[in-house]
Amino acid sequence: MFGIKGVAAKSFDFDVPAWEWDAPHPHVPAVDHSYQFHGDVLQRILYALLTNKRAYLHGHTGTGKTTHIEQVAARLNWPCMRVNFDSEITRMDLIGRDTLVQEGGTTVSRFVDGILPQMLQGPYIGILDEIDFVQPDVAYVMQRGLEGNGLVVTEDGGRVIKAHPMSRLFATGNTVGQGDEYGIYQGARPQSIALLERFTVWAK
Repeated sequence: MFGIKGVAAKSFDFDVPAWEWDAPHPHVPAVDHSYQFHGDVLQRILYALLTNKRAYLHGHTGTGKTTHIEQVAARLNWPCMRVNFDSEITRMDLIGRDTLVQEGGTTVSRFVDGILPQMLQGPYIGILDEIDFVQPDVAYVMQRGLEGNGLVVTEDGGRVIKAHPMSRLFATGNTVGQGDEYGIYQGARPQSIALLERFTVWAK
């Protein structure tokens, strides 16, 4: 499946879920046939997929953190959703907001789900990209979702969103969530330990 050969292939002798769709799925990444997987990181990603654990990939920019997850998804035909964090991402971006729409000539208010409910409600690999750049207080809205307990949308009358059994959440960051130890990632914020401990699989 991933082109692992030689002695290392023995440690990959296990089944992984793969998907088939009636038509090309718009959220399945394109396969890069020249991509070479890093064995240790690949094992951690696959372990997280199989056991429904939250995984955090960290490392310098350009080292392939997000691409690694996307290429795993591409090989498995598994749909992906990605949100790129920065200081402007708000609770409404993640959870959703009321939006005015026209219905039968009348303007009414309708709640539109944000990216997090969308990730959780389908068989998606959700990628929380550059999670160490989000404001720590905003990040707390993801706590319940990262615990695997779905989501309560208080803005939509307390609607409970149950996580799809095949939804998965991954995070990437230039740091390990405790600030920029290199002095080259301006804007990276120290994140709460309460958030970071939701991730039980780590890979550099």
